[in-house]
Amino acid sequence: MEDTETNRIRVIVADDDEGLLKLVSRELTGKGFTCETVSDGAAAAAAMDRTEFDVALLDIEMPELDGFQVLAIIREKHPETIPVILTGKGDIPRAVKAMKLGAFDFLEKPCNPHLLENAIRRADEYRRARMHARKMEAVADETRTALKLERAINQAQKLESVGRLAAGIAHEINTPAQYVGDNLEFLLSAHGDIVALMDLFRRIMESPAADALPPDLLKEARDRNDKARFDYLAHEIPRAIAQSIEGIGRISSIVQAMKEFSHPGVAEKTLADINHCVESTVTVSRNEWKYVADLETDLDPELPRILCLPGELNQVFLNLIVNAAHAIGDVVGDGSETKGRITISTRRDGDWVEIRVADTGAGIPEDIRDRIFDPFFTTKEVGKGTGQGLAIARNVVVDKHGGTIACDSETGVGTTFIIRLPIGE
Repeated sequence: MEDTETNRIRVIVADDDEGLLKLVSRELTGKGFTCETVSDGAAAAAAMDRTEFDVALLDIEMPELDGFQVLAIIREKHPETIPVILTGKGDIPRAVKAMKLGAFDFLEKPCNPHLLENAIRRADEYRRARMHARKMEAVADETRTALKLERAINQAQKLESVGRLAAGIAHEINTPAQYVGDNLEFLLSAHGDIVALMDLFRRIMESPAADALPPDLLKEARDRNDKARFDYLAHEIPRAIAQSIEGIGRISSIVQAMKEFSHPGVAEKTLADINHCVESTVTVSRNEWKYVADLETDLDPELPRILCLPGELNQVFLNLIVNAAHAIGDVVGDGSETKGRITISTRRDGDWVEIRVADTGAGIPEDIRDRIFDPFFTTKEVGKGTGQGLAIARNVVVDKHGGTIACDSETGVGTTFIIRLPIGE
């Protein structure tokens, strides 16, 4: 909890680098935080047993207990403390693993003071929003507080989703950018060889004795041609350019999809292309499903635009895709041996648009199917879900759009969620 006397955010920092601890402690104290530092994971666990902290800033590599082990302790014993991971530059895979274990965000070392402060304040905002949502659900009059509860849950869910996607988006952008850079280096090198070869050919063609070339010039032409490997260049340059164009296009689509997905929602309904909403959400969520499932879309090209709140529908589609990926992950593990399948389809049915999200997970047990849309109901382990996603989906589809959302599930086969939205005028 926050320091009750000063209303400061309480932060514990665990890292085996004494110099970094001093630097971070000085920065955070100067910004008005209450800060405690420890040099290993065991000391961090002991400190959290003695004192409640709002945010935990954790290194991954530490003696005694590493950052992943401390994350597990926080999830089990101190769920109100929000963890933020410190990682070495470029260590994206382990950062992604930490996010999946419940970390709210990650920062690369050395830490930029501005980014460090913002990360801690965002983590504390998320903590307070989540606590408020739970308190309101437990004690408030449902009629009087429904709107406040909805706003708190939506804020918590959005922060949770963006935090989970941040590392994945960085990874998705980094991979195509790398081969674009490599290909451009190749093109730069190849360009010099081609220019030299073409210059020599021009000299040969412009020679007054073109029909009887000087032996030395002819030999030079042959030597240069062999050295430049013109046939190889002529074959590889178009391939390199095509790969570069593909990489740039993929970067652009990822960034554009993330921009559209995270754009602040509008208060009034607007005409929107549901197929485009689905495609954008599939792009930004790719890191959630690509390791465990193949995702297929069957989108009706004649689907009419509908009057809706596109930002909120994006959140619904994201919740269903992430749930499908988790369900498949429970069956196939890390996806190294086999993958499941997620299928998203759209079609028009009279005055309605129908969206189906199907997965090949384990299915939902029959005895809990009537509870899956209840707020805070979840079968996931602590730290992996809050039980808000399907409740939010129902609120957005049914209450805000006058639509329906249903679930068709078979144990051992998979689950399909069916959303129906009115087309309207």
